[in-house]
Amino acid sequence: MRPVAQGPRTGSRPGLAYRANLMTSIASLSTATRLLASQQATRSALQAVQTPVAAPQSSMIVAPNGTQARAAALIAEAATRAALGSGASIVLQKAGGAYEVAGSKSASVGAGVTSATETVDLRAGASYTVTSSFGLSSARGNMKLEVLDSKGKVVQSVLGGVGKTSAKLTYKAAADGTYTLRLTGQAIDKTNTTAIYQGYAIGVTQAASLVPKSGDANIDALVFGGTKSWLHDAGALATLSSNIVKTGVRSLTSALTQTVKYAFATTDSLKNLTGEDARGAAVMSDVQKLAVADAFAYLSNVVNLRFEAVSDPAQADIVFGQNNQGGVSAGYANAPNQSGGHAEYLFLASDQSTNSTFTNGSYGWTTLLHEIGHTLGLKHPGNYNAGGGGAPGPFLPKATDNRRYSLMSYYGAPGMSANPQTLMSYDVLALQFLYGANTNPSDPAALAKHQTTTFTDSWSGLETLWAPTGATLDASQTTRKDIFDFREGAFSSIAQNGSVANNNVGLAWGSKITSAKGGSNADAFYTAATGDVTTDGGAGADTLYLAGKASEWSKSGDVYTRKLAGKAVAHVTARNIETIAYYDPAKAALAHV
Repeated sequence: MRPVAQGPRTGSRPGLAYRANLMTSIASLSTATRLLASQQATRSALQAVQTPVAAPQSSMIVAPNGTQARAAALIAEAATRAALGSGASIVLQKAGGAYEVAGSKSASVGAGVTSATETVDLRAGASYTVTSSFGLSSARGNMKLEVLDSKGKVVQSVLGGVGKTSAKLTYKAAADGTYTLRLTGQAIDKTNTTAIYQGYAIGVTQAASLVPKSGDANIDALVFGGTKSWLHDAGALATLSSNIVKTGVRSLTSALTQTVKYAFATTDSLKNLTGEDARGAAVMSDVQKLAVADAFAYLSNVVNLRFEAVSDPAQADIVFGQNNQGGVSAGYANAPNQSGGHAEYLFLASDQSTNSTFTNGSYGWTTLLHEIGHTLGLKHPGNYNAGGGGAPGPFLPKATDNRRYSLMSYYGAPGMSANPQTLMSYDVLALQFLYGANTNPSDPAALAKHQTTTFTDSWSGLETLWAPTGATLDASQTTRKDIFDFREGAFSSIAQNGSVANNNVGLAWGSKITSAKGGSNADAFYTAATGDVTTDGGAGADTLYLAGKASEWSKSGDVYTRKLAGKAVAHVTARNIETIAYYDPAKAALAHV
């Protein structure tokens, strides 16, 4: 199997884009397709991630001349603010498309002024770049740039070069508070003057926060660790919260308080496109627009993000359109903060028929979810790239680098030709690490539309269930063997097709199954270590595997209770179950064979 190659992209679209490309199986999966993507190592070069085609600083200007009285007033005002801690003279505001925050202050001064101060509010743990420019009344002059904390202690300083007219330093704030930035003339010899000539400017920039390591290898294989490729408010810090998304893994502090805004490209906005973006550029069809809205309705019930459609593309974080991709790909998208001065773009290929149908499990639906994943900060979990080169590491091992675990993978789920109809387990986990989990979905119907929970023998899908409040699986109409696994991160195999387990229904971490019904075949049920569940084997010789040792369980009627240290941790109601067995849930694989 070989991806259709594509060289590095060129054009005016700066930054990092992802394109999905075609891979077809030469083995038994004749219709299998794979999502391809890549990351460009530098923002200056352009390279795209393509979805597989299914089968076919702020600038500072010295102010003009002013009066010494004006300068003294400005300095006194700033000093008063700093002393009272009641505000800052330099206000940091969002700058550019990279979620940086920047602010600057310029002032004119009169003759003989040898120092100036401004104040700014800084956040603990954030790194800041402080820049200053000034005039000197003598080429023998010199300036010191300092940062003082709220108590007036100098915490960082730098000397400008003799005769130079600028100075720069970096500082990582030790605490939240109002800091003072001070420029002071320095004596060099008896003949020099330390006066500021005409004016000065001081600027502060806080760069976009970088994604830290999560502590989970599967998450780190899907997010852009160490980069700013995630959505967050200007000035927000990527620190860990107390919210647990998986044992040992906490989500980032809720850094995105604003709604993620998206828009559809308009005829007028398309006129601004250049390069490959502009090739056959067109507005999305009504069917595509509905699919985008549908995708965000689903995502907002899984991830702690809100999505709002706006009419003006200039006001959006993500802009959707379609263009001609030359038969190479079915879609591409920019990662957050990697699109230069404009919003993230997501283009579906107008020359691919798969982008006209977005039903559950269709290639078009998987393509759309894959590309939206990129706009939210997911990368490919393997070192591959449709446009040449490779994605940044770390990567998933070969055994899990497939779409059973992540729809961001190039590779189809082994033994299956189905496309994912939901985010898969690693995708859910990675996005919830970045933005938090929606543990109380407000629109259950949006989830139910894409998460199948009632099954027949004709069902041949591939999904991961997000069910923080519990879900019922009903396979009572199936005649094929079913395997139900109630552990977080595990897979159930419903209506198995053949002798090998399909592992076609995943359960996301933070989710639970509260009830499951088997069909007429010999079904198997694997309980979680804790929690309450009702199982009904239906017809056939069914087996219930209770988590832990037999000595930990007791039976009363049809209810089995597990106690650890004298405390009940699980209640399992067993109906129409012929065999009871025990297993170690911590050692058993999450996928079945």
